[in-house]
Parts: sequence; C-alpha cells; structure tokens
Amino acid sequence: MIKRTTIITTNENVESTITTKTKWKRKLFHYNEIPPWQRDNKFILTGYIMETKSIYECYKSLFYFHNETINIFTHLIPSLIIPLLINYEIKGNDFIIYNLFIIGFSICLLFSSIFHTIKVHSMGVASMGSKLDYAGILILISVSLISIIYYGLSDNPMMRSIFIYGIIILGNLALILTWNPKFKSSEWIVIRTSIFILFSFIGLLPIITIMLIYPINIAMEKLSIKYIIWEGFFYLLGAFLYAFRIPEKYYIGKFDKFGNSHQIFHILV
Repeated sequence: MIKRTTIITTNENVESTITTKTKWKRKLFHYNEIPPWQRDNKFILTGYIMETKSIYECYKSLFYFHNETINIFTHLIPSLIIPLLINYEIKGNDFIIYNLFIIGFSICLLFSSIFHTIKVHSMGVASMGSKLDYAGILILISVSLISIIYYGLSDNPMMRSIFIYGIIILGNLALILTWNPKFKSSEWIVIRTSIFILFSFIGLLPIITIMLIYPINIAMEKLSIKYIIWEGFFYLLGAFLYAFRIPEKYYIGKFDKFGNSHQIFHILV
C-alpha cells in the first residue's frame, strides 16, 4: 500500500507539473485569466500576455502578435524615424525651438512604446511605465504649444516669455499629478483624459491673444491656423474614442487585436 500510494502521488505531481508548464507555455490569455491589476479594458477579451516578471520576456513579445502589438509599433517605428528630421542648418533660437519639438515628439512616442512593451512585466513596472507614458504626452503637448507661442509672438518677447514659462510650470504640475498611484487606474480614465485635454486647451489662451492683437490674416499666417485646427481635431477625436472605449464597447471581443480605441488614438496622434 505504501508503494502504491507513493506511485499515485508521484503521478499526480507529474501531471500537475505538466499542466502548469503547458499553461505557462501559452503566450496569450483571456481577460478573465490575467491578474486584476492587468485588466484595463473589459471590452477587449483576448490576446493578453500573462504577467512575465521578466524584461527579456517583455522584449520577446515584440516578435509575436498580441493585443498590444499595434500600440507598440505605431509609436516605436515613428519614434526612430522622426529624429532624422532634426535640422542642423538653422541657427540660434530657431535651432532650439524646432529641434525641441522634434525631440519632444520622438520622446513621447518612444515612452509610449516602452510602456506598452513592459506593462506586462509586473504591477510595479507597469506603474512606472504608465508614468513614462503620461510624461511623454505632457512633453509633446508642451513642446507643441511652446513652438506655436514662440513663432506666433515673435515680435512680442515679453508676452512670449510669460506664456512659455506658464506652459512649463503647468506642464510640471500636471506631471506631478500623474505620479498619483490612482491616476493610472481604469476608473480614472475620463479624469485622466480630461486633464490632458484641459492642458491642451490652456494653449488656446496664447492663440486667442495672438488673434486679438493682430489682424486676422496676419494672425492666421503666424499661427498656421489650419494645421492647428486639424491637429486639434485628430487629437480630440482620438482622446474621445479612447476615453469612452469606442468601438470595442459596442462590439465586445471584435476589436481585440485590430481597430480598438487605443490603437485608433495612437494612429491619430
């Protein structure tokens, strides 16, 4: 009896071990299988990578398709191409402002792609990655507004300085807010998106100022207003879809790997 019991126990252990190994050989999981901290969008059901606790495993995820692949590469590839636009021929402050925008844009996209790659590592690493992501968004908004203000108020240095320093201060305050642990939770998604939209709208103050102090035709030329309108339209459209989980909210499980709100937001940015 003792020997028989030992054999049965051993077989059960072997079977249990095989089952566990088989489970962890799976690369992709269902929403209900992943840890609660990984659950961000309940309308995306499949294509999840289980918590890896390994940077190497996060890196390997770049080479197979999952529900973050589009989010990673729509920003990773441009982040590597955009620095090629750095202009070394322009001089003085123009060199700083122009290339600051190029670098800021590239950093935003790079931080985003890093976050979407490492977010499956662990809760702590995901939290740090999300802060990188939010910091990148704030950097992009800041350098965009600074470039508009710099060229739009080129003949009013004092007002230009006031607005630029104001953007820098407000950007840092918004960055501090993103360090709040609650800020990355799915329950805060509307508040989170609203803060970034509000920060962008603050940029309307210098734009309105420029349109008030210059004739309309000169103001529109200084601001390249048609590009600002298109930029704002795409940004707000993407933010709206992301905040309200459209379209996956209405077609649950149909946009797990292609066409969900976060991917659309990335492409519009």
